[in-house]
Amino acid sequence: MNKYLELIELSLIEGATKIVLNEDDERVVEKQYLDFINAALSGQSELVLRDCLAHQTLRINAIDELTSEKIVQSLEENVRQFLMCSREDENSLRQLVVLIVAVSCLQLFVQNNWVGSTAELDAISLLCPNCSSLQEERLLEFASDFLSVDGEPIYPICNSPLFLAVSRILFSNCGQYLPQCKTTDFWSLRCCQIHQMLLNERSPSLKSTVLELIASVSGSELFGSGQISRQTMMQFHLEAGHHLYFYYEDVKAREHFDIAKKVVWTQH
Repeated sequence: MNKYLELIELSLIEGATKIVLNEDDERVVEKQYLDFINAALSGQSELVLRDCLAHQTLRINAIDELTSEKIVQSLEENVRQFLMCSREDENSLRQLVVLIVAVSCLQLFVQNNWVGSTAELDAISLLCPNCSSLQEERLLEFASDFLSVDGEPIYPICNSPLFLAVSRILFSNCGQYLPQCKTTDFWSLRCCQIHQMLLNERSPSLKSTVLELIASVSGSELFGSGQISRQTMMQFHLEAGHHLYFYYEDVKAREHFDIAKKVVWTQH
């Protein structure tokens, strides 16, 4: 099961559909998860987040007062409750679901702000479908406050910042609950890059997080096991190099670019 789920993870990180699940895969993945995973593999982030599996991790209707602390705590508690299942194989699958939800939130934010077209799904209705106008305002304030870093606010007219805030919470605050997922830090690194793009100045806090994540991915079991493709390895080192170059870590950036070059030469 875990090897099967790792293949799905790698397909997601590479942005390529290596596998498409069908009814025969019910012997490995239960039927309720098939459509959800297939939607993720085909890049249908909005469809992923409309699924009841995503709702179990994201809905915060039970909160009486939408303070920043309670919103974060509610999302963390949703993830913990979602992962509380008796069978080990289903727990691994549910960890993948949480990762996919975080990835889909990140991808919808990018789609809404850069790629297009604007998604029909609204982040507020996703988290709190029956909330009042006052609660809607509070959720928007939360997203803006949560994404402000080192005293600097995010770009004021970005679209759907709540998607990015939720993605960061799931990666950063809930990543510890996903030990079976091998690409969490890789995705978290990408999330930090998008977050930095909303700020006018380079963030010392985000830089520190990025350096930690690069070190974590570089020394991860996934890279050490030789399970990833050369394409993924090259992709990581190019992304890491660009991160480091952006933060004026020129020597470290060059090291990653050189590794990426070696991977390309080895391919040919």
